[in-house]
Amino acid sequence: MKRILLTICVALAALAVSAQGTFSRKDNILSLGVGIGEHGVPLDLKWEINVLDGICKGKGGIGVGAATGLNFDDRFMLAAQANFHYEFVDNLDTWAGLSLGGDFKYDDGFYFGAQIGTRYYFVEHWAAMVEFGYGLSFAKIGFTYKF
Repeated sequence: MKRILLTICVALAALAVSAQGTFSRKDNILSLGVGIGEHGVPLDLKWEINVLDGICKGKGGIGVGAATGLNFDDRFMLAAQANFHYEFVDNLDTWAGLSLGGDFKYDDGFYFGAQIGTRYYFVEHWAAMVEFGYGLSFAKIGFTYKF
């Protein structure tokens, strides 16, 4: 069982590069980003809280939260998110995760997304962010505030 867990941690770490202390237990993060998507240029807001840390030799953590996005063609998305964070480099938080929610512009109404991203903390509570994935946007840049 330990080997399987270690293999999963290493595989997830390959998708992520992060820093110790950048996303600790009960930390809240709020991110605002602008992206490039299939339907134009979306603006999105994301909130996440760390619910589990100290996994994978004390450097990993799990965050859950919500994401919402609005495209300029009035496409609106609201989703729950779960992300795995791993800490490698000081001031750099990186994650990989999944999103599940609703798309309120189109008839199907179902939204599923996957994302990987990183944020660099240039001061204690503020970071620049980049995220890639499948969802409302394929790529986005923005800022994060940690509280």
